[in-house]
Amino acid sequence: MRKLLLIICLICSVPAVCQYGQGVTASAKMMSGHDGFSSVLEPLWSYTAARIEWSKIAADKSDNPSVKAFAKTTAEQQEQLAHNLLEKGNAYGAQYARTVEGKNKKTSEKLRTLSGQDFDKEYLKAMQSSGNNVADLLHNGSLSFSDVDIQTFCTRLQDIFAHQDDEAHKLLKSVK
Repeated sequence: MRKLLLIICLICSVPAVCQYGQGVTASAKMMSGHDGFSSVLEPLWSYTAARIEWSKIAADKSDNPSVKAFAKTTAEQQEQLAHNLLEKGNAYGAQYARTVEGKNKKTSEKLRTLSGQDFDKEYLKAMQSSGNNVADLLHNGSLSFSDVDIQTFCTRLQDIFAHQDDEAHKLLKSVK
């Protein structure tokens, strides 16, 4: 856990709790080697905002102490990541949605209707599924750009999401 927090601290230059509903507008021109990085940042923002929302729901709703603790920790980590994404978005001209949208919104709505083990299972499955999508996105991002800063950013985030996915997988086994 300390290693994960160290990784997050390295990624986030200023610790802060983000209000993920704040939008970022395209204010900076993309520089050489950065073209298209917003195509990584924007979906990453979408998954991060969803994971924050889902984890806050789980922290309130889950009856399982292990799932509740995982959800609280994940929400905090994802909020730190969201703060960092706001900074990166400003630097690279990304535009972020102000709310959770699309299939992530449907997942939020579904989670709000469930309870007990059914809730825990759906929450953990959603975390794993979104984590797999993020892992693919970050892997492709780390290979697609020549800028070392972008490659390092993507690689460090892969570690955070991999850890959260491992935890979700272990918990999912225990609630079946």
